[in-house]
Amino acid sequence: MVAHFKEVVRPSHSARLLPLLLTNAEVWVRGGLGDEGALRTPRGTLSLESLIPEDALLLFPEGEAEVVDAGRHGGRPLIVPDGSWPQVRRAVRREPALARLPRVTLPPGPPPLHRLRDHPDSTYLATFEAVTRALEVLEAPGTCAPLWAAWDAFAGAVLRARAGGV
Repeated sequence: MVAHFKEVVRPSHSARLLPLLLTNAEVWVRGGLGDEGALRTPRGTLSLESLIPEDALLLFPEGEAEVVDAGRHGGRPLIVPDGSWPQVRRAVRREPALARLPRVTLPPGPPPLHRLRDHPDSTYLATFEAVTRALEVLEAPGTCAPLWAAWDAFAGAVLRARAGGV
């Protein structure tokens, strides 16, 4: 995931859970360094261009996005921009390494399980939920049960905390 630097400090930043649950996931933090194009990663400060494999796909539902499909897209790295929609749109537009990637989108599905943020379009998903849905398409339905359980626990805790609970 390529996260906006303001996103990673938010309590509702769901993408931070993915590297704890998936062996091949990392969150790269974009911005806030004063050095355009530099990312903070678990491996140090690196350029986005150096991190993204040539065959990667961008999970981004705008532009010329194909519906993600296991037959056409399986086995390819998935890059996921993370942040508010304005932050994500700017990142995809400004970063040549993201702009060059073929885009994929999720097939139509049920409404989000949890709404941690307001958005005029009720079909928009949190990053964690979008990644989990993509993995279910790319790997196999039912293989993501542990991710769904983690999402339910995390989102439930965020919503309880907002309501003044523990």
